[in-house]
Amino acid sequence: MKHLVTEHILKNGAKGLFIHVPDATVMGFEINFRAGDFLAPPDKWEVAHLMEHLLLGANELIPRSRAFQAEFEKNGAYCNASTGSYDITYEAECADFEWKRIAELLSVAISKPLFLEDEFKAEYGNVREEMIGRSNNHFRHLSLALRQAYGYKVLTDQERIKRMKNVTVEDVRKHYEKTHHTRNMRIVISDKLTDARTKFLLDSLENFGTAQGNNRVELPNETPKVLKQRLAVTKRTRYNTHFNFTTLMKRQLQEKEDKYLGQ
Repeated sequence: MKHLVTEHILKNGAKGLFIHVPDATVMGFEINFRAGDFLAPPDKWEVAHLMEHLLLGANELIPRSRAFQAEFEKNGAYCNASTGSYDITYEAECADFEWKRIAELLSVAISKPLFLEDEFKAEYGNVREEMIGRSNNHFRHLSLALRQAYGYKVLTDQERIKRMKNVTVEDVRKHYEKTHHTRNMRIVISDKLTDARTKFLLDSLENFGTAQGNNRVELPNETPKVLKQRLAVTKRTRYNTHFNFTTLMKRQLQEKEDKYLGQ
């Protein structure tokens, strides 16, 4: 199936890739903001994660999270979000026939969230359960501990759970205002992108309902330390040994190297 990729740089500072797939029957959206954990104060590290859980929910158009999800998914559409050390990414998929409705709902959810106090309390419990549920993911624990030893801006899950209590819904609102502006936004949209659809989507993105902001948020300047010995994490209740190997290079990996190391 042939496809065509076009880059768009909008007047409000947002940038995006549109992928035209002639025979597509599903439209996919991915909207990214440089808004991850590293931008939060150390004592409120979980603020980005909590904001991500709240954002695709109550908004100015549909003021309750459950009602928004029901409306969004009523024809089988899907939406989700993820938080990393550096970025927050929102994604959605829908059948081709309802692309415009979903595009509009996704736009208002991201640009006009309400961040209600009662929904914050509910999601606080969900995030805490999610973090505790990772306690048996030993490879994740090794990866985080290793990144921390290298000197990256990262906390272990155990440290993050302890600091969650410091985050308030007002912290979430401030983090949103600091990060969710159009110059900090990157978009990927794929579908059967006719000229009319492309124009509608570009016009919508040009009029995205957030502030324009200054520039794309810069990544932190992180130089990994050279470890003089291997990192060992001891857990007395474990009888198996788990290994995690990390390769750091001063250049971009070639495609064949990336595939080989990923196997």
